[in-house]
Amino acid sequence: MNRLVTLGMILLLTMNYVFGQESLEKEHKLKVKSITAGFGVYHADLRGTDDPFGSNQNGPTLSVGLSLAYKKHIFSLDVDLGLDLYPDIIFEAIGGGDNEETFFNSYDILYGREFSVFKWFRIEAHTGLGVYLYKDWLASDGRYDTKEIIGIPVDLRLMIDSSRGFSFGINPEVNFNTINTTYMGSMVFQYRFN
Repeated sequence: MNRLVTLGMILLLTMNYVFGQESLEKEHKLKVKSITAGFGVYHADLRGTDDPFGSNQNGPTLSVGLSLAYKKHIFSLDVDLGLDLYPDIIFEAIGGGDNEETFFNSYDILYGREFSVFKWFRIEAHTGLGVYLYKDWLASDGRYDTKEIIGIPVDLRLMIDSSRGFSFGINPEVNFNTINTTYMGSMVFQYRFN
């Protein structure tokens, strides 16, 4: 969590630097742009695993995000959560065994831009840094093995504006890190404030 605070401080200092370079005569307003929520699926390939059932993980994801805008720049805070389902399904199919729980959390600070393709269709592209937490249940020890690392999320939102302020779309995303590069696909819903 200390890394998340450090990333937040870096973002604030960077924004202060950017704003400080502008003329004092211009109006500086950082506005709340949108909130986004989504659900979908993910796939990850574990590195350096000795898992007898393979090194792939698949399961559902949930994501939420808050975006701020300054002129054409978008700054976002996103949280992604994923739960691996394959061990539970395998253990139920073979009738027992130690039940595993594996999941990840990703806390990201992103910079992005928005591109209008049509009046009703737009693309948002984001990238940044984040803290990637990976937890794996060790049944033999009766505890979680927790790994924490800095990841590089890349996020693309293909959005359709459906009504006043509301949008929906798809969100392919990848989180590059040294634990397990995670690929996600989500259906997202967004409310835009401006």
